[in-house]
Amino acid sequence: MAQKDNHQRGHRQRMKEKVKLRGISALSDHELLELLLYPLRPRIDTKPIVKALFAKFDSFAGMLYGTEADWHSVKGIGTETALHFQLIAEILDRLSFDRIKDRNIISHWQNLEFYCIQKLSFESTETFMMILLDNQNRVIDNVILGSGTVNQMIIYPREVLRQALAYNAVSVILVHNHPSQDKRPSPQDIEMTAILKNTLLAAKITLHDHVIVAGGSCISLRNNGLIPD
Repeated sequence: MAQKDNHQRGHRQRMKEKVKLRGISALSDHELLELLLYPLRPRIDTKPIVKALFAKFDSFAGMLYGTEADWHSVKGIGTETALHFQLIAEILDRLSFDRIKDRNIISHWQNLEFYCIQKLSFESTETFMMILLDNQNRVIDNVILGSGTVNQMIIYPREVLRQALAYNAVSVILVHNHPSQDKRPSPQDIEMTAILKNTLLAAKITLHDHVIVAGGSCISLRNNGLIPD
């Protein structure tokens, strides 16, 4: 046991020296995750855990946006580590939102798409979000309005209107994801967009766009002529 502990301490020390000499970007994905887990698993060899995590999730993104059931299915991942992953994912979400908050979204559309992909592309069920804009098309905030099954959800127009009024929004952008990664707007998507557009218009709030997140890309219903002026 002492020999194993010495080997682990030696490996960890070599990793830290590598960072000191070459910078953290010199670490491989596996090494980076090992280093992240050191404070959480101070007496355990993290290499088998890291190997199992990448076998389960394939990528950092899949890992950080996994479910608790998925995390706990990996030997060596407990409640504390799962919470750590949730915290990192939340920090990433907030960092990406910082790229659009208080900015004119027309001039920063690529940042909006990046945020929508970051926020919704890893959701396993359809999730509906609304981004609220002021009279200069600057982002005020965003709200999650609901989620449903893998390919279906129910959104109430009165709730969309209530949230828009609560934030004094002048216009809004609706966003939802397709877990199937099918980029095509469904007939239900188009019908729902028309209903919400008219509901908001009655309160003099403009529906600027409805964006569908499908995997690593975004589809604009307005750009596809599906939101008539």
